Amino acid sequence: MASPGQLSGVRAGTFSRLAFAAIRRLERSLSPEALYRVVAPFIHARTAIKLKRPTLALPACLRREGMEFVSGRAKRRGDRFSEVIEFFPDQLSNPKWRDRVEFVGLEHLEFARKNGKPVVLAFCHFGPFFLLRYWLRAAGFPVATVIRGRAEDRPAWKRLADERSPFASISTAFYQDQLRELVEFLEAGNPILIAMDVELGKQIEAPLDSQWRVQVASGPIRLAIRHEAELIPCIITDKGRWQFRIKLGPPVPQEILRTGQEAETVKHLIDAIIPEIRAHPEQCLQRVIDLFRPAAPSEKIPLTHADQMAAR
Repeated sequence: MASPGQLSGVRAGTFSRLAFAAIRRLERSLSPEALYRVVAPFIHARTAIKLKRPTLALPACLRREGMEFVSGRAKRRGDRFSEVIEFFPDQLSNPKWRDRVEFVGLEHLEFARKNGKPVVLAFCHFGPFFLLRYWLRAAGFPVATVIRGRAEDRPAWKRLADERSPFASISTAFYQDQLRELVEFLEAGNPILIAMDVELGKQIEAPLDSQWRVQVASGPIRLAIRHEAELIPCIITDKGRWQFRIKLGPPVPQEILRTGQEAETVKHLIDAIIPEIRAHPEQCLQRVIDLFRPAAPSEKIPLTHADQMAAR
């Protein structure tokens, strides 16, 4: 006899598959704006009742004038709307969806692909980060994401979405128990998305300015160095009502990677994405906020080489 937990899992899986099919049918017959209006009441109700999230305090280096706190609930509501798009990744290359995303810096990825270089896209949990691989695939790049956990735990509806994703024969995600497959994917010249704001493994610290420092996971940096890949910062911003902006910064110079200049590498990555974070701090998860820490009062933060040159 199945346990209550197993029965609950079966019911949740059945509901997800039914929702997956229903939303896909609606998407085929409605415009994005019409579909948004259909799902909005359900998302607002679910957010109000079930997703009471704390207010998040912003560090001074991320604040806009008059803004010291942001609502965790507002972030989650935006994510709920964005999650709907995961149900039809195969439709994102159609004009009615493709025109809803603005790409900035896509030429950096195009150039690396043209030259047969593997690419590590370093991102953080900001905005609807989980849509990055789907939008980039719709733009013609077989991107996959590194995800914590085990492959066997991937939800059934996400597997259904994977089957309908552009480049369906190429994995959209690699889990911690798929490291060999991940390496083979990267060495084949494919782009991989990996988060900078995870607590696992070695952390690297660098000065943000004279008063603040930033600390990121070393995973993306070590992966790029080991496989001589281009390391490109990447961030997605939710502009509201299913309008998005994806920014790819310039790659970290290979000379910096080869010579192990870790602080310079971190500074390069953060400088590319922090304007988006400062403009929309309400789209941060707590782990993004935790990247930024004040320097100790007695601590003199050494400037990176780039800062020293700029000061001359």
